[in-house]
Amino acid sequence: MNPFLNRLLFLGLYSAVILPQAAPVRIPLVIPYPQQIERTGAESILLGRNGGRCVNIETDWSTGLLAEAGQLITRTLSDKGCTNEASATATRIVISTNRNLISLTPDDKATLSKSGQAYVIRMRPGQPSILFILGASPLGAYYGATTLAQLIESDSTGRVFVQNLAVKDYPDIPIRESADWVLDWDWEVNGYDWGDGLEAFIDRCKRKIDLCSRFKINMVRFLGGRIAPGPGDLDCRYAMVKRFALELNQYARRKGVALQYSSVSWGKDYQDMGVPSPKAWIENREEYPDGKVYACWGGTAGCCLANDALTERIVHRQVQFVRETEPGSIYLHHLDIAQFAELEKAWKNRCQLCRNQFPDDHLASSNGLAGAVAHLYNTLIHELKSIRNPASGYDASRDLQIVFAAPGYSYLTEDDRDWEKDIRYFQTVGRLLSDKKHVSITFREQYRRWDNRSLRTGEMSRALADAGWPDAVFMFASQGGGFMPDHYLLVSSPVLTGIFNGAHILYNFNGQVHSEVQVLANVNYAWNCNAPGSVSPQEFAGRTLETAAQEYANGIRRSDYLYGPFLETACERLYGRAAAPYLERMFRFERDKGQLLPVLTAIEAIPPTGYDWAAQAERNRQAKKFLDTALNVCSESARPDLSWLQRCLEAGARMSDLYDLVYRQKRPVAEATERAHELQAWMEREFKFEKTEPDGGDSGIWKTLISRALSSYSHPTSNQPAAETMFENDRLRLKASSAMPDYSVGSVLTSDPRGHEWGDDGGWNDATPGQFPDTISIQFKEPRQVQRISVYTLADNWIALDKVDDSTPATQFGVTDMDLDIQSPDGTWTTFKQLRNNKKALLPLPDIQRQVSGIRLTVLGSADGHFSRIIHIDIKSATSGKAGGLKL
Repeated sequence: MNPFLNRLLFLGLYSAVILPQAAPVRIPLVIPYPQQIERTGAESILLGRNGGRCVNIETDWSTGLLAEAGQLITRTLSDKGCTNEASATATRIVISTNRNLISLTPDDKATLSKSGQAYVIRMRPGQPSILFILGASPLGAYYGATTLAQLIESDSTGRVFVQNLAVKDYPDIPIRESADWVLDWDWEVNGYDWGDGLEAFIDRCKRKIDLCSRFKINMVRFLGGRIAPGPGDLDCRYAMVKRFALELNQYARRKGVALQYSSVSWGKDYQDMGVPSPKAWIENREEYPDGKVYACWGGTAGCCLANDALTERIVHRQVQFVRETEPGSIYLHHLDIAQFAELEKAWKNRCQLCRNQFPDDHLASSNGLAGAVAHLYNTLIHELKSIRNPASGYDASRDLQIVFAAPGYSYLTEDDRDWEKDIRYFQTVGRLLSDKKHVSITFREQYRRWDNRSLRTGEMSRALADAGWPDAVFMFASQGGGFMPDHYLLVSSPVLTGIFNGAHILYNFNGQVHSEVQVLANVNYAWNCNAPGSVSPQEFAGRTLETAAQEYANGIRRSDYLYGPFLETACERLYGRAAAPYLERMFRFERDKGQLLPVLTAIEAIPPTGYDWAAQAERNRQAKKFLDTALNVCSESARPDLSWLQRCLEAGARMSDLYDLVYRQKRPVAEATERAHELQAWMEREFKFEKTEPDGGDSGIWKTLISRALSSYSHPTSNQPAAETMFENDRLRLKASSAMPDYSVGSVLTSDPRGHEWGDDGGWNDATPGQFPDTISIQFKEPRQVQRISVYTLADNWIALDKVDDSTPATQFGVTDMDLDIQSPDGTWTTFKQLRNNKKALLPLPDIQRQVSGIRLTVLGSADGHFSRIIHIDIKSATSGKAGGLKL
């Protein structure tokens, strides 16, 4: 971007026009920023004076979005102090979809033809003045009113007015899923369940739907995990969802917003690597309900793509969910395999039934995986779109956006060759779909081709358009400011949203309950990828774009504009003019000093050992001071949100104090237990715990987190510690503090270092979730000269790795903190290496080069904070060379 323009943006002078008789006039910053906005005259149009309204509002319809548009303008004037009725000669505001009302320029017509969400605003000063909001549809007209509401100003003389402006506007990305109301990864806990019961939850969600609607957010990630009807505990979870889902879905639809529910179209509702999954809700059976269970390419849990009876049951489940709740969008995740190499390997393991119906091993073939996947999708699409409710007006063929995810959704780590295979595979799927309207397919964040030829999102979008699927791309963008890869309330990643231009839906996996400024930043650049402060992806060649995007996401790069004029405006819009400066200071404090922790669920993603919990508690308390002041001056509508943030910051500080006591100070169990009881008693006094959604929101896990911290002491807190497990041969004895079934300690000697056998005695996983340390010790029957020990932990992309080396990342499940102890021949143990903050699959350990009788690995923490995972141990000794497996 031009440096002079950047300077203007930072000073808040963008779009300023020098009037002949006045100082520079600044147009109010609109969020999201319009494609084109300009002053067309020096006049301003009077809307109110001294508490009196000077406006007559005319709309085509008395109900629906056009009526909502008129009501929004009326409320905005009321907020400015203009409450009484206007005279007959007042300014006319005409909100319409009738293109014959005014003489449209070619640019106006071009704007309105771009999208049903497009609008133009034109003004005619005079006696009376007339202001036209013309939409390509009722939604477009409503969006025009949301822009006008932000352009209404007042001055010290009591005048309420709008500058003489022309606006031409439409979205770059049609569906902007810029708000993510969930607080966890697979469970997807809803962030607006504050434990205060069903009625409060529904009212709060409606208020937040209104917020989204006002800022042109038309899709919200609302709820997911194990929510669909099904056996066992799913029934009670689904019953809870049904209490509020239908009412909120219908309300959102009236506001032009789709609430998205994440469900599954295979036999598992949730999985976590290394954690026993819940029993599959449905399995591959030769006949139902009690036929023989058989394995296919994804195991035995409901994955066979040629079993029509299985498909029928999967479809029935989703049809019931959609019929009973009327969602705006359903995100259906099938077998969770992401990359092309993974798919190729897995597909070759399909069952004979699949081979008979889909004999081709080539994924992009209509007789291969693409054909099998399209077969499932076609059935789901047909049945879901057939749902109608005449009483409510719900028509799934019109009102339901279906988003499929997997098999295959790609990772940015795929090279261009595999990316091109992805394109051919999804093109075949698209060609085989019989009905592609309101149907999309998921991709994980993609940046530029490695050969620098084009941006991958646009390339995929064009390729699928060529296959007759122009609105196909649902881009799942993990861009920081959430749980991947950090917990900041605000990051600058949205300024690079142009990377994803071409997507039909952009899902920003961030912007949660306490970070609505992030939500507004997300939609600002999803609506207009070139809005002020944007960064062009063309500034970065090849894979440097990937690096830059990740640096914007994790806070290494920061946008001065986003933390400047945009933050000031967003805080004023959300919290009121008087409170805005204090919220700005809070966000900038976090930027400069480190992440805040008002969402306690985030603790589960922070490795508890090695983290500075005392500093975290202090940051929370410093941030809370800004809230204390802001609450005295904020707008009334913002008070509940700021009060909740204030209280959650205090809860996060107190929880951090407890974690500091347990993990850093390592105080006695009795002292920690006493502090934990005090914390729980405080929470009981200050908060409510009447959960509405199945997992109870953030507060639903607080008491569990307290118990989990206490259970993490290295010495047993009960009389029945986890049992040791052992492997022995004629050369050595291998012992572990505990081991889960199918993760035996002896397997570390014979396993594949890449992790391809993980979960089938292909590496060790301890059996004490959330408790550290865990240990493995190797005792040699006779001392030996050891040159080096190589220890492998679980890599991020372990399913499809061709090799693992010292550059292979292990940031999701790997060992982060470990001590390596060695025993000399005289029996003395010494700590040889203390490894901290590791992020690699091959742990960086120095050469040993000495005579030893034993080696001990003490795992103190892992990336997910749950389990110790060691895939393989290699020992090289002077006498036997590379000591692989039982040769030791």
